[in-house]
Amino acid sequence: MTTAAEDPQGTVDSFAVFVDALGETVGNVSNPEVKAATSAVHENFVALSDVRQKVVVDQDLSAASDMTGITTELTESATALQELCS
Repeated sequence: MTTAAEDPQGTVDSFAVFVDALGETVGNVSNPEVKAATSAVHENFVALSDVRQKVVVDQDLSAASDMTGITTELTESATALQELCS
C-alpha cells in the first residue's frame, strides 16, 4: 500500500471508492428512518472526502481546520445510525 506522500491522488481516490459504495448503499435501504440516518453518515463522508482532496492533493492545509467539525458530525451521525439499528 502506498502512502499519501507517495501517491496523494491515489490515496484520495481509494477513499472516494468507499464513499461512493456507501452512497450506493443508501439507495438500497428501504426503512425510511435507517435510510435518512445512513444518508447523513454518507453526507459526512462526502464532506470528509472533499477535505482530504484539499489537504492531501491540493496541499491546502487551511482546509484541515474543517476536519474537527466534520469528524464531530460524522461521529454523531454514525452513533445515531448505530443506535437506530441496535
